[in-house]
Amino acid sequence: GRSRKPTVVEELDDICQFLEEVFPAAVSAVDARFLQAWAANGGSDELATDPQRWPRWRFGTWVGGDRDGHGGVTARVTHLTLRRLRIGALRLQRRTIAELAERLVLNAQLIDVPSELTVEIRRQRISQGLEQDEAVEEHPWRTLCRLLVRRIDAELQVLEAGGDGTLRSQDLRHPLAICSRTL
Repeated sequence: GRSRKPTVVEELDDICQFLEEVFPAAVSAVDARFLQAWAANGGSDELATDPQRWPRWRFGTWVGGDRDGHGGVTARVTHLTLRRLRIGALRLQRRTIAELAERLVLNAQLIDVPSELTVEIRRQRISQGLEQDEAVEEHPWRTLCRLLVRRIDAELQVLEAGGDGTLRSQDLRHPLAICSRTL
């Protein structure tokens, strides 16, 4: 154990490790158990297949934000905390979307590719300053996810260099909803 009280930065390191490495697996396990219990008790398939209708998880922490109760928490520390939590959340999203991309092997030569997906891939390429490829992507769902990973990587570079990021949750949520809807 520690012989002294941890600093705010040490507490932040601990909570970030927990949120990035421990919680994701725990949340997935609880979600799976919820679905099992739901099915075992006669719950509708409609809810089980629509994650938007599942119970919501919300996490909070006072680490780095307890400005009225901790003398070591300054505006600078709160700013650092928010930046670190944002970076951690983006890393987790990046990892999850990259894993999804590797599983999305649907081949455009074997199935019809919805125009909504093609339009979103084009929009992502334009927003990232990439050349447009008029040919149909071989694995369009994978391509969209990889473009989102690329966008997150760019955001992480800005944040880790001390800049202010511009990526908003809807910048990922909207294309991921298209990916889901078109599968």
